[in-house]
Amino acid sequence: MEHFDELEIASVDTFQGREKDFIIFSCVRINPEHEIGFLKDTRRLCVSLTRAKYGLIVIGNAETFSESELWCNFIKSFQDRNCFVEGLLDELKISKFEPKPKKEKDQVDDEEGFK
Repeated sequence: MEHFDELEIASVDTFQGREKDFIIFSCVRINPEHEIGFLKDTRRLCVSLTRAKYGLIVIGNAETFSESELWCNFIKSFQDRNCFVEGLLDELKISKFEPKPKKEKDQVDDEEGFK
């Protein structure tokens, strides 16, 4: 159990102003409306994506993320680096997912990042 002594499980807000060597960011919200909730706020998204010093794994539903122009740009940046994968852990393969962003009515912030 000593390997788990440094493991921390916390919310996005907990990591404001802090870093960890590696982060697994789980944002697996799935619903019929494809609503991404608080991750629509670019400030919270930036906190989520910039807290890892050496490695970041993002787990989520690409279909839901494709509703957001910001997330589509994020997905595209990973695809450009051949780092966007799908499948079971022991069968991961490069994803062929094609993000098709829809313009959001209620964006919280400017979406100029991740292009």
